[in-house]
Amino acid sequence: MRFNTKILSATWHESRGEYEVELEHDGVISTDWCHVLINGSGVVNEWKYPDVSGIHDFKGTLTHSAHWDNNINWEGKRVAVIGSGASAVQLTPELAKGSKSLAVFARNPTWVIPNILDADPVHPSGMKAAAAGKHCYAEEEMALFRNDPELFLKYRKKLEAGLILLFPVFQRGTPTNLFFRKMMEDMTNQRLGDGNEELKAFFIPNWSPGCRRITPSDSFLETILEPHVELVQDEISSFTEKGIRTKDGTEREFDIIACATGFDIAFTPHFKLTGVDGTVIQEDWKETSNIYLSITGPKFPNYFVINGPRGNWNQGSNLPSHEVQMEYALKCVKKMQEENIRALEVKQAPTTQLNEYIDSWHAQKSIWAENCRSWYKKNTAEGRVYVWCGSMPHLLKSLKEPRFEHYDIRYRSDNMWSFLGNGSTVLEAENIKGNPVDVAPYMRLHDHAWDVELPIVVE
Repeated sequence: MRFNTKILSATWHESRGEYEVELEHDGVISTDWCHVLINGSGVVNEWKYPDVSGIHDFKGTLTHSAHWDNNINWEGKRVAVIGSGASAVQLTPELAKGSKSLAVFARNPTWVIPNILDADPVHPSGMKAAAAGKHCYAEEEMALFRNDPELFLKYRKKLEAGLILLFPVFQRGTPTNLFFRKMMEDMTNQRLGDGNEELKAFFIPNWSPGCRRITPSDSFLETILEPHVELVQDEISSFTEKGIRTKDGTEREFDIIACATGFDIAFTPHFKLTGVDGTVIQEDWKETSNIYLSITGPKFPNYFVINGPRGNWNQGSNLPSHEVQMEYALKCVKKMQEENIRALEVKQAPTTQLNEYIDSWHAQKSIWAENCRSWYKKNTAEGRVYVWCGSMPHLLKSLKEPRFEHYDIRYRSDNMWSFLGNGSTVLEAENIKGNPVDVAPYMRLHDHAWDVELPIVVE
Protein backbone atom coordinates (compact mmCIF):
# COMPACT_ATOMS: atom_id res chain seq x y z
CA MET A 1 0.00 0.00 0.00
CA ARG A 2 1.35 3.42 -0.97
CA PHE A 3 0.16 6.63 0.65
CA ASN A 4 0.38 10.21 -0.62
CA THR A 5 0.85 8.91 -4.14
CA LYS A 6 -0.94 10.36 -7.16
CA ILE A 7 -1.68 8.43 -10.35
CA LEU A 8 -0.82 10.54 -13.38
CA SER A 9 -1.67 8.05 -16.11
CA ALA A 10 -2.30 4.39 -16.91
CA THR A 11 -1.59 2.94 -20.36
CA TRP A 12 -2.69 -0.48 -21.61
CA HIS A 13 -0.12 -2.78 -23.27
CA GLU A 14 -1.98 -5.48 -25.20
CA SER A 15 0.94 -7.85 -25.78
CA ARG A 16 1.75 -7.98 -22.06
CA GLY A 17 -1.81 -7.74 -20.77
CA GLU A 18 -0.72 -5.01 -18.38
CA TYR A 19 -1.26 -1.37 -17.53
CA GLU A 20 1.82 0.78 -17.17
CA VAL A 21 1.03 3.23 -14.37
CA GLU A 22 2.78 6.57 -13.94
CA LEU A 23 2.94 7.74 -10.31
CA GLU A 24 3.99 10.86 -8.45
CA HIS A 25 5.15 10.87 -4.84
CA ASP A 26 6.74 13.93 -3.21
CA GLY A 27 7.42 15.37 -6.65
CA VAL A 28 9.21 12.24 -7.86
CA ILE A 29 7.81 10.49 -10.95
CA SER A 30 7.99 6.70 -11.18
CA THR A 31 6.31 3.89 -13.09
CA ASP A 32 4.76 0.61 -12.01
CA TRP A 33 2.55 -1.96 -13.69
CA CYS A 34 -0.51 -4.09 -12.99
CA HIS A 35 -2.52 -6.82 -14.69
CA VAL A 36 -5.79 -5.41 -13.35
CA LEU A 37 -6.59 -1.77 -12.60
CA ILE A 38 -9.42 -1.08 -10.12
CA ASN A 39 -10.29 2.60 -9.74
CA GLY A 40 -11.89 3.33 -6.38
CA SER A 41 -11.03 7.02 -6.23
CA GLY A 42 -14.67 8.17 -6.39
CA VAL A 43 -16.18 11.20 -8.07
CA VAL A 44 -16.58 13.80 -5.32
CA ASN A 45 -12.93 14.52 -4.57
CA GLU A 46 -12.13 17.43 -6.92
CA TRP A 47 -13.91 20.43 -5.41
CA LYS A 48 -14.40 23.42 -7.70
CA TYR A 49 -14.98 27.14 -7.50
CA PRO A 50 -17.74 28.64 -9.66
CA ASP A 51 -16.77 29.35 -13.27
CA VAL A 52 -17.24 33.11 -12.96
CA SER A 53 -14.90 35.85 -14.14
CA GLY A 54 -12.86 37.84 -11.64
CA ILE A 55 -13.10 35.33 -8.83
CA HIS A 56 -9.55 36.04 -7.70
CA ASP A 57 -10.09 39.80 -7.82
CA PHE A 58 -12.03 39.58 -4.57
CA LYS A 59 -9.97 41.10 -1.76
CA GLY A 60 -11.88 39.55 1.12
CA THR A 61 -11.86 35.96 2.37
CA LEU A 62 -12.71 33.40 -0.32
CA THR A 63 -13.27 29.79 0.75
CA HIS A 64 -14.93 26.56 -0.35
CA SER A 65 -17.15 24.29 1.72
CA ALA A 66 -14.98 21.27 0.85
CA HIS A 67 -11.75 23.11 1.75
CA TRP A 68 -12.88 25.04 4.78
CA ASP A 69 -10.49 27.13 6.85
CA ASN A 70 -11.42 26.58 10.50
CA ASN A 71 -9.78 29.90 11.43
CA ILE A 72 -12.45 31.92 9.61
CA ASN A 73 -14.41 34.16 11.99
CA TRP A 74 -17.69 35.45 10.56
CA GLU A 75 -18.87 37.24 13.70
CA GLY A 76 -20.24 40.63 12.65
CA LYS A 77 -19.16 40.09 9.03
CA ARG A 78 -20.98 40.42 5.71
CA VAL A 79 -21.12 36.88 4.34
CA ALA A 80 -22.15 35.30 1.03
CA VAL A 81 -22.91 31.65 0.31
CA ILE A 82 -22.95 30.50 -3.31
CA GLY A 83 -25.02 27.39 -3.99
CA SER A 84 -28.25 25.67 -3.00
CA GLY A 85 -27.16 22.05 -2.69
CA ALA A 86 -26.29 19.80 0.24
CA SER A 87 -23.29 21.85 1.37
CA ALA A 88 -25.14 25.16 1.16
CA VAL A 89 -28.06 24.01 3.30
CA GLN A 90 -25.59 22.94 5.99
CA LEU A 91 -23.45 26.08 5.83
CA THR A 92 -26.20 28.67 5.71
CA PRO A 93 -27.76 28.16 9.18
CA GLU A 94 -24.34 28.20 10.83
CA LEU A 95 -23.05 31.28 8.99
CA ALA A 96 -26.27 33.12 9.80
CA LYS A 97 -25.43 32.85 13.49
CA GLY A 98 -23.48 35.96 14.44
CA SER A 99 -22.95 37.36 10.96
CA LYS A 100 -23.97 40.95 10.24
CA SER A 101 -25.65 39.93 6.99
CA LEU A 102 -25.87 36.81 4.86
CA ALA A 103 -26.70 36.56 1.15
CA VAL A 104 -27.40 33.13 -0.32
CA PHE A 105 -26.89 33.01 -4.09
CA ALA A 106 -29.06 30.16 -5.35
CA ARG A 107 -29.79 30.01 -9.07
CA ASN A 108 -31.27 26.51 -9.24
CA PRO A 109 -34.56 25.75 -7.45
CA THR A 110 -34.39 22.89 -5.00
CA TRP A 111 -36.46 20.91 -2.52
CA VAL A 112 -35.32 21.20 1.10
CA ILE A 113 -36.86 18.46 3.19
CA PRO A 114 -36.81 17.98 6.96
CA ASN A 115 -34.94 15.06 8.49
CA ILE A 116 -37.78 12.57 8.16
CA LEU A 117 -35.67 9.41 8.39
CA ASP A 118 -34.23 9.88 11.86
CA ALA A 119 -33.07 6.80 13.74
CA ASP A 120 -34.87 5.39 16.76
CA PRO A 121 -32.86 5.23 19.98
CA VAL A 122 -31.89 1.83 21.34
CA HIS A 123 -31.18 3.27 24.79
CA PRO A 124 -32.94 6.09 26.70
CA SER A 125 -29.73 8.14 26.71
CA GLY A 126 -29.96 8.36 22.91
CA MET A 127 -32.96 10.67 23.20
CA LYS A 128 -30.82 13.74 23.88
CA ALA A 129 -30.75 16.26 21.03
CA ALA A 130 -27.93 16.21 18.50
CA ALA A 131 -26.31 19.30 17.03
CA ALA A 132 -27.76 18.76 13.55
CA GLY A 133 -31.21 17.72 14.70
CA LYS A 134 -30.46 14.07 14.03
CA HIS A 135 -30.19 11.11 16.35
CA CYS A 136 -27.22 11.31 18.69
CA TYR A 137 -25.64 7.93 19.39
CA ALA A 138 -24.86 7.85 23.06
CA GLU A 139 -21.96 5.86 24.47
CA GLU A 140 -24.45 3.43 26.03
CA GLU A 141 -25.92 2.70 22.60
CA MET A 142 -22.52 2.21 20.99
CA ALA A 143 -21.61 -0.19 23.79
CA LEU A 144 -24.77 -2.19 23.07
CA PHE A 145 -23.81 -2.41 19.40
CA ARG A 146 -20.26 -3.51 20.23
CA ASN A 147 -21.40 -6.20 22.65
CA ASP A 148 -24.40 -7.51 20.71
CA PRO A 149 -23.63 -7.97 16.98
CA GLU A 150 -27.08 -9.46 16.35
CA LEU A 151 -28.76 -6.36 17.79
CA PHE A 152 -26.49 -4.14 15.71
CA LEU A 153 -27.28 -6.09 12.52
CA LYS A 154 -31.03 -5.93 13.21
CA TYR A 155 -30.76 -2.18 13.80
CA ARG A 156 -28.79 -1.63 10.58
CA LYS A 157 -31.28 -3.69 8.58
CA LYS A 158 -34.14 -1.58 9.92
CA LEU A 159 -32.44 1.63 8.84
CA GLU A 160 -31.56 0.18 5.44
CA ALA A 161 -35.11 -1.06 4.87
CA GLY A 162 -36.39 2.45 5.55
CA LEU A 163 -34.29 3.71 2.64
CA ILE A 164 -34.86 0.81 0.26
CA LEU A 165 -38.63 0.83 0.59
CA LEU A 166 -38.71 4.48 -0.45
CA PHE A 167 -37.72 3.60 -4.02
CA PRO A 168 -41.27 4.20 -5.39
CA VAL A 169 -40.72 7.87 -4.46
CA PHE A 170 -38.38 8.03 -7.45
CA GLN A 171 -40.82 6.36 -9.86
CA ARG A 172 -42.79 9.01 -11.70
CA GLY A 173 -46.54 8.99 -11.16
CA THR A 174 -46.69 6.22 -8.58
CA PRO A 175 -48.98 6.75 -5.57
CA THR A 176 -45.89 6.97 -3.34
CA ASN A 177 -44.27 9.55 -5.62
CA LEU A 178 -47.41 11.71 -5.70
CA PHE A 179 -47.99 11.37 -1.95
CA PHE A 180 -44.40 12.31 -1.13
CA ARG A 181 -44.50 15.32 -3.44
CA LYS A 182 -47.75 16.59 -1.93
CA MET A 183 -46.37 16.03 1.57
CA MET A 184 -43.23 18.03 0.71
CA GLU A 185 -45.31 20.85 -0.78
CA ASP A 186 -47.41 21.06 2.38
CA MET A 187 -44.35 20.95 4.64
CA THR A 188 -42.58 23.67 2.65
CA ASN A 189 -45.66 25.92 2.65
CA GLN A 190 -45.98 25.45 6.39
CA ARG A 191 -42.30 26.13 7.06
CA LEU A 192 -42.24 29.29 4.94
CA GLY A 193 -45.49 30.57 6.45
CA ASP A 194 -48.04 33.03 5.11
CA GLY A 195 -46.97 35.12 2.16
CA ASN A 196 -43.40 34.60 0.92
CA GLU A 197 -44.82 33.54 -2.44
CA GLU A 198 -41.54 34.15 -4.27
CA LEU A 199 -39.69 31.89 -1.85
CA LYS A 200 -42.38 29.23 -2.15
CA ALA A 201 -42.09 29.29 -5.94
CA PHE A 202 -38.35 28.69 -5.58
CA PHE A 203 -38.47 25.99 -2.91
CA ILE A 204 -41.47 24.18 -4.42
CA PRO A 205 -40.09 23.39 -7.90
CA ASN A 206 -42.22 22.01 -10.74
CA TRP A 207 -40.39 18.70 -10.65
CA SER A 208 -40.46 15.86 -8.15
CA PRO A 209 -38.38 15.81 -4.95
CA GLY A 210 -35.29 13.75 -5.74
CA CYS A 211 -34.87 14.85 -9.36
CA ARG A 212 -31.95 16.79 -7.96
CA ARG A 213 -30.17 15.37 -4.96
CA ILE A 214 -32.47 15.68 -1.97
CA THR A 215 -31.13 18.18 0.58
CA PRO A 216 -32.42 17.55 4.11
CA SER A 217 -32.29 20.31 6.69
CA ASP A 218 -34.44 21.25 9.67
CA SER A 219 -33.21 24.86 9.73
CA PHE A 220 -32.25 26.09 6.23
CA LEU A 221 -35.69 27.41 5.20
CA GLU A 222 -36.17 28.97 8.62
CA THR A 223 -32.79 30.71 8.26
CA ILE A 224 -33.75 32.17 4.88
CA LEU A 225 -36.67 33.93 6.63
CA GLU A 226 -34.41 35.72 9.12
CA PRO A 227 -34.29 39.52 8.62
CA HIS A 228 -30.54 39.71 8.00
CA VAL A 229 -30.59 36.88 5.42
CA GLU A 230 -31.27 37.43 1.71
CA LEU A 231 -31.91 34.84 -1.02
CA VAL A 232 -30.46 36.06 -4.33
CA GLN A 233 -31.82 34.21 -7.36
CA ASP A 234 -30.27 36.40 -10.05
CA GLU A 235 -27.29 34.87 -11.84
CA ILE A 236 -23.79 35.98 -10.84
CA SER A 237 -22.02 37.84 -13.67
CA SER A 238 -18.66 38.50 -11.99
CA PHE A 239 -16.69 38.85 -8.80
CA THR A 240 -15.35 42.27 -7.89
CA GLU A 241 -12.72 43.46 -5.45
CA LYS A 242 -15.44 44.12 -2.89
CA GLY A 243 -17.91 41.34 -3.59
CA ILE A 244 -20.27 39.97 -6.24
CA ARG A 245 -22.06 41.57 -9.19
CA THR A 246 -25.20 39.91 -10.58
CA LYS A 247 -26.64 40.02 -14.10
CA ASP A 248 -29.00 42.86 -13.20
CA GLY A 249 -25.96 45.05 -12.45
CA THR A 250 -26.29 44.99 -8.67
CA GLU A 251 -23.02 44.78 -6.73
CA ARG A 252 -23.15 43.44 -3.19
CA GLU A 253 -20.18 43.88 -0.88
CA PHE A 254 -18.91 41.09 1.37
CA ASP A 255 -16.15 40.31 3.82
CA ILE A 256 -16.41 36.54 3.29
CA ILE A 257 -17.57 34.52 0.28
CA ALA A 258 -18.16 30.81 0.91
CA CYS A 259 -18.52 28.74 -2.26
CA ALA A 260 -20.74 25.70 -1.75
CA THR A 261 -20.43 24.90 -5.44
CA GLY A 262 -19.72 21.21 -5.18
CA PHE A 263 -17.29 19.09 -7.11
CA ASP A 264 -16.08 18.50 -10.63
CA ILE A 265 -18.24 15.44 -11.26
CA ALA A 266 -16.27 13.85 -14.05
CA PHE A 267 -17.49 10.40 -15.01
CA THR A 268 -13.95 9.61 -16.11
CA PRO A 269 -10.82 9.04 -13.99
CA HIS A 270 -8.89 12.05 -12.76
CA PHE A 271 -5.83 10.52 -14.41
CA LYS A 272 -5.27 9.89 -18.12
CA LEU A 273 -6.40 6.35 -18.97
CA THR A 274 -5.33 4.90 -22.32
CA GLY A 275 -6.84 1.63 -23.49
CA VAL A 276 -6.88 -0.50 -26.64
CA ASP A 277 -5.38 1.08 -29.79
CA GLY A 278 -4.48 4.25 -27.92
CA THR A 279 -8.08 5.09 -26.95
CA VAL A 280 -8.09 7.74 -24.20
CA ILE A 281 -11.14 7.45 -21.95
CA GLN A 282 -11.40 11.21 -21.42
CA GLU A 283 -11.87 11.59 -25.19
CA ASP A 284 -13.88 8.41 -25.77
CA TRP A 285 -16.36 9.28 -23.01
CA LYS A 286 -16.43 13.04 -23.62
CA GLU A 287 -19.98 13.10 -24.99
CA THR A 288 -21.38 10.19 -22.99
CA SER A 289 -19.98 7.47 -20.73
CA ASN A 290 -19.69 4.18 -22.61
CA ILE A 291 -20.21 2.27 -19.36
CA TYR A 292 -21.28 -1.33 -18.70
CA LEU A 293 -23.11 -2.10 -15.44
CA SER A 294 -21.51 0.96 -13.82
CA ILE A 295 -18.19 -0.90 -13.57
CA THR A 296 -16.28 -1.22 -16.86
CA GLY A 297 -16.40 -0.33 -20.54
CA PRO A 298 -15.28 -1.45 -24.02
CA LYS A 299 -11.70 -0.63 -25.09
CA PHE A 300 -10.46 -0.71 -21.49
CA PRO A 301 -9.70 -4.34 -20.63
CA ASN A 302 -8.96 -5.42 -17.07
CA TYR A 303 -10.23 -2.03 -15.84
CA PHE A 304 -12.95 -1.70 -13.22
CA VAL A 305 -14.38 1.39 -11.56
CA ILE A 306 -16.15 1.41 -8.21
CA ASN A 307 -19.19 3.72 -8.07
CA GLY A 308 -19.04 4.46 -11.77
CA PRO A 309 -21.70 6.25 -13.82
CA ARG A 310 -25.12 4.62 -14.03
CA GLY A 311 -24.66 3.05 -10.62
CA ASN A 312 -26.42 3.52 -7.29
CA TRP A 313 -26.19 7.28 -6.97
CA ASN A 314 -29.43 8.21 -5.30
CA GLN A 315 -31.16 5.34 -3.53
CA GLY A 316 -30.37 3.44 -0.37
CA SER A 317 -26.86 3.21 1.06
CA ASN A 318 -23.83 3.50 -1.20
CA LEU A 319 -21.57 1.06 0.63
CA PRO A 320 -23.42 -2.17 -0.30
CA SER A 321 -23.20 -1.33 -3.99
CA HIS A 322 -19.50 -0.51 -3.63
CA GLU A 323 -18.90 -3.84 -1.91
CA VAL A 324 -20.76 -5.81 -4.60
CA GLN A 325 -18.91 -3.95 -7.36
CA MET A 326 -15.64 -4.89 -5.69
CA GLU A 327 -16.78 -8.51 -5.39
CA TYR A 328 -17.69 -8.45 -9.10
CA ALA A 329 -14.21 -7.20 -10.01
CA LEU A 330 -12.54 -9.85 -7.84
CA LYS A 331 -14.62 -12.60 -9.47
CA CYS A 332 -13.26 -11.41 -12.80
CA VAL A 333 -9.73 -11.41 -11.37
CA LYS A 334 -10.22 -14.96 -10.07
CA LYS A 335 -11.31 -16.16 -13.50
CA MET A 336 -8.29 -14.48 -15.09
CA GLN A 337 -5.94 -16.09 -12.59
CA GLU A 338 -7.41 -19.57 -12.88
CA GLU A 339 -7.77 -19.64 -16.67
CA ASN A 340 -4.57 -17.85 -17.73
CA ILE A 341 -6.46 -14.93 -19.27
CA ARG A 342 -4.49 -11.97 -20.57
CA ALA A 343 -7.36 -9.57 -21.21
CA LEU A 344 -11.01 -9.39 -20.20
CA GLU A 345 -12.77 -6.69 -22.22
CA VAL A 346 -16.52 -6.13 -22.25
CA LYS A 347 -18.05 -6.11 -25.73
CA GLN A 348 -19.72 -3.09 -27.29
CA ALA A 349 -23.03 -4.79 -28.21
CA PRO A 350 -24.19 -5.67 -24.66
CA THR A 351 -22.93 -2.28 -23.47
CA THR A 352 -24.97 -0.44 -26.09
CA GLN A 353 -28.09 -2.49 -25.46
CA LEU A 354 -27.85 -2.00 -21.69
CA ASN A 355 -27.55 1.77 -22.03
CA GLU A 356 -30.45 1.86 -24.47
CA TYR A 357 -32.55 -0.03 -21.93
CA ILE A 358 -31.54 2.32 -19.10
CA ASP A 359 -32.36 5.37 -21.25
CA SER A 360 -35.78 3.94 -22.09
CA TRP A 361 -36.51 3.08 -18.46
CA HIS A 362 -35.74 6.60 -17.28
CA ALA A 363 -37.77 8.18 -20.08
CA GLN A 364 -40.80 6.13 -19.08
CA LYS A 365 -40.52 5.78 -15.33
CA SER A 366 -38.02 7.82 -13.34
CA ILE A 367 -38.22 11.28 -11.81
CA TRP A 368 -34.53 11.82 -12.65
CA ALA A 369 -35.56 12.37 -16.28
CA GLU A 370 -37.77 15.31 -15.30
CA ASN A 371 -36.75 18.84 -16.26
CA CYS A 372 -34.36 19.64 -13.42
CA ARG A 373 -30.70 20.57 -13.65
CA SER A 374 -28.68 17.91 -11.87
CA TRP A 375 -25.21 16.41 -11.70
CA TYR A 376 -26.96 13.08 -12.27
CA LYS A 377 -27.24 14.41 -15.83
CA LYS A 378 -23.82 16.09 -16.11
CA ASN A 379 -25.27 19.33 -14.75
CA THR A 380 -27.88 19.57 -17.50
CA ALA A 381 -31.67 19.54 -17.39
CA GLU A 382 -32.42 17.21 -20.29
CA GLY A 383 -29.28 15.09 -20.69
CA ARG A 384 -28.70 11.37 -20.20
CA VAL A 385 -29.43 10.17 -16.67
CA TYR A 386 -26.38 8.51 -15.09
CA VAL A 387 -28.35 6.65 -12.40
CA TRP A 388 -29.19 2.93 -12.36
CA CYS A 389 -32.55 1.84 -13.80
CA GLY A 390 -33.93 0.44 -10.56
CA SER A 391 -33.57 0.14 -6.83
CA MET A 392 -30.32 -0.52 -5.02
CA PRO A 393 -31.13 -4.25 -4.45
CA HIS A 394 -32.00 -4.42 -8.17
CA LEU A 395 -28.48 -3.20 -9.02
CA LEU A 396 -26.89 -5.62 -6.54
CA LYS A 397 -28.72 -8.55 -8.12
CA SER A 398 -27.60 -7.42 -11.58
CA LEU A 399 -23.98 -7.36 -10.39
CA LYS A 400 -24.12 -10.59 -8.39
CA GLU A 401 -22.36 -12.71 -11.03
CA PRO A 402 -20.34 -11.56 -14.06
CA ARG A 403 -21.87 -12.44 -17.42
CA PHE A 404 -18.69 -13.58 -19.10
CA GLU A 405 -20.54 -14.15 -22.37
CA HIS A 406 -20.59 -10.33 -22.59
CA TYR A 407 -16.78 -10.22 -22.59
CA ASP A 408 -14.10 -10.67 -25.21
CA ILE A 409 -11.66 -13.05 -23.53
CA ARG A 410 -8.05 -13.10 -24.75
CA TYR A 411 -5.76 -15.81 -23.37
CA ARG A 412 -2.04 -15.74 -22.70
CA SER A 413 -1.56 -18.99 -24.62
CA ASP A 414 -2.59 -19.94 -28.15
CA ASN A 415 -4.52 -22.83 -26.58
CA MET A 416 -7.25 -21.54 -24.26
CA TRP A 417 -7.10 -24.80 -22.29
CA SER A 418 -3.46 -24.45 -21.26
CA PHE A 419 -4.58 -23.50 -17.74
CA LEU A 420 -5.38 -27.20 -17.13
CA GLY A 421 -1.68 -27.52 -16.30
CA ASN A 422 -0.21 -30.82 -15.10
CA GLY A 423 -3.53 -32.57 -14.45
CA SER A 424 -3.73 -32.27 -10.66
CA THR A 425 -5.26 -29.77 -8.25
CA VAL A 426 -3.97 -27.58 -5.44
CA LEU A 427 -5.56 -29.89 -2.88
CA GLU A 428 -3.62 -32.86 -4.21
CA ALA A 429 -0.41 -30.83 -4.21
CA GLU A 430 -0.99 -29.79 -0.60
CA ASN A 431 -1.60 -33.41 0.35
CA ILE A 432 1.72 -34.44 -1.22
CA LYS A 433 3.42 -31.78 0.90
CA GLY A 434 1.99 -33.49 3.97
CA ASN A 435 -0.60 -30.82 4.76
CA PRO A 436 -3.88 -32.18 6.25
CA VAL A 437 -6.37 -31.25 3.51
CA ASP A 438 -9.67 -32.73 2.40
CA VAL A 439 -9.04 -34.02 -1.13
CA ALA A 440 -12.71 -35.00 -1.55
CA PRO A 441 -14.67 -31.82 -0.65
CA TYR A 442 -17.42 -32.79 -3.09
CA MET A 443 -18.53 -35.51 -0.65
CA ARG A 444 -20.69 -33.79 1.99
CA LEU A 445 -23.68 -34.28 4.25
CA HIS A 446 -25.60 -31.31 2.87
CA ASP A 447 -26.04 -29.86 -0.60
CA HIS A 448 -23.83 -26.78 -0.46
CA ALA A 449 -21.27 -25.29 -2.82
CA TRP A 450 -17.85 -26.93 -2.90
CA ASP A 451 -14.50 -25.98 -4.43
CA VAL A 452 -11.46 -28.17 -4.95
CA GLU A 453 -9.21 -25.12 -4.88
CA LEU A 454 -9.94 -24.18 -1.30
CA PRO A 455 -7.33 -25.27 1.26
CA ILE A 456 -9.85 -27.33 3.22
CA VAL A 457 -8.16 -28.61 6.37
CA VAL A 458 -9.19 -32.02 7.71
CA GLU A 459 -10.47 -31.68 11.29
